Amino acid sequence: MIFASPFFLTVFLPAVLLSAWGLGWLCRRRGGAAMSWAPVNLLLLLASLLFYFWGEGWGVLWLLASIAFNAVCARLAVASIEVNGTLASTPVSTAQRSASAAQSLYVPSPSSEPLPAGLPE
Repeated sequence: MIFASPFFLTVFLPAVLLSAWGLGWLCRRRGGAAMSWAPVNLLLLLASLLFYFWGEGWGVLWLLASIAFNAVCARLAVASIEVNGTLASTPVSTAQRSASAAQSLYVPSPSSEPLPAGLPE
């Protein structure tokens, strides 16, 4: 199956999109603001694997091996990186990273003379 095939455009793609939308709606209705996207992501993963299996047959096993290898490498990388003495898997917001980067770039002026009149502070 290819992306431009009539079957993909008229059957497979609409079925997957409607299923993902419906499952997302159902999860939001049951979970509220704390909804987990895991069921929708699993549905999209399985649909993707079905699509690739349809076109490549058992070549999809290479894809699964690549996914597993990349997941293991990512977990090992996260476990080995330290940020400020804590593991990188500790949640650090983007604002905290930006603030620490901005602080490291700040160099105080050596002179304490006041700014000339008319310049913004």
